[in-house]
Amino acid sequence: MVEEKSSQLQALYEEHIPIVSRAALNIMLGTLEHCKTEFAWLKRPA
Repeated sequence: MVEEKSSQLQALYEEHIPIVSRAALNIMLGTLEHCKTEFAWLKRPA
């Protein structure tokens, strides 16, 4: 589920590159990176 959400966020980011400002893209990219980092943390062995 998290991988699917990450893919959706990546597609949404790429779709909005020509449309929105760089500030908005930075916010979107930060959300995507946070999602990937949190997923990696959750996958680590306990």
